[in-house]
Amino acid sequence: MVKHFTFVQFYLHNLIICLVLNRSQQQQVECGRSKLPMESGSEAEPGEFPWMVHLLIQQNGDDEWFSCSGTLISDSHVLTAAQCVHKENRLNSISSITLGAHGIRADSNSMQIVDWKIITIPAGLGHYMVNDIAVITLTKPAYFTDHVQPICLPPARFYNYMNESVVLTGWGQHNDSTTNLILYKSDTVLSSFGTEDQCQKETGIGPFSDESIICTHASICHRYVGSGTPMNHYNKELDRWFVLGVAGKVDASTDCQSNKPILFTRVTSQLDFLLKHSDVTPPYVNDTTVKTTEATTTTTTSKPPTFSCAGKLDGYHPDASSSCSKTFYMCSHGRDYTFTCGEGLAYRTDIRVCDWPSNVAGCNPKNFIIINKN
Repeated sequence: MVKHFTFVQFYLHNLIICLVLNRSQQQQVECGRSKLPMESGSEAEPGEFPWMVHLLIQQNGDDEWFSCSGTLISDSHVLTAAQCVHKENRLNSISSITLGAHGIRADSNSMQIVDWKIITIPAGLGHYMVNDIAVITLTKPAYFTDHVQPICLPPARFYNYMNESVVLTGWGQHNDSTTNLILYKSDTVLSSFGTEDQCQKETGIGPFSDESIICTHASICHRYVGSGTPMNHYNKELDRWFVLGVAGKVDASTDCQSNKPILFTRVTSQLDFLLKHSDVTPPYVNDTTVKTTEATTTTTTSKPPTFSCAGKLDGYHPDASSSCSKTFYMCSHGRDYTFTCGEGLAYRTDIRVCDWPSNVAGCNPKNFIIINKN
């Protein structure tokens, strides 16, 4: 009896050690790290983009099946397009969620088939892709390997990356309902924001005017891109990958002759939503190691006519026309100056700094829909 009890103790002791070591390994993982260098070519190498997630979806109400891409942002959360999981106020059926996949029909030890328990999407999904984003919460944490790793969310103050090189990765979904069997990648350039005319003119979609939308250059083949495809950006100074956008509906022409830009939901515009429903935050970045969008100043000749320093004390003043504004003003000896907070931030009047909108009393948090599996 004593020997048996001692053996049980020994077994439990080693089991606890293994669990602690595994948990420790999970905690040591840094987002945006790929074990493989970026290779040329259109076919991705296995493990080159270890945050890629393959979603097999059955459209609710019919027998139509389609693929979507997802992006692992933590061991328990996948980022994708809202239209992949939700259509016309009805939830699509997620048949499978595969992590570490390269060939989606291949049986590989690198693949992890996982299940979901919660899907969260913003309420009032815009007709032209506004807020087309979703967070899928997994039933249990994924196990990180060389083929399963999370990507980083971009800090709100990051430089806007206009004309920067980005990589789009996915399995694609064609008009004939076929899907690529292996993961492909496409190099392109972030060319425009939704607030500009270029996206609207080249896509033929709109009108829309929203900083939450970005688009790519119109010169790539779309057969490698589908809904939920991430816009990946590699920061050389930090040696990390960041997800800048999530693709919405794609013109999936099999002949690659459409040459239209692809519209993406801009991730920095959704950081509050992502923080609330995943607890995932961007990594700390030293301002000296990354490009940022600095606040800009203008003189009274270019300021909005609604603001005047007349009768006001020297110092900072909020934009009276909005309770949740990126714009604020400074009065100094009767002269006024206009400032703009960095991307994704709003001016907080109580402490006179730019802050997350969720911390600003005048910024109403975005409504959202939470869907529980059971």
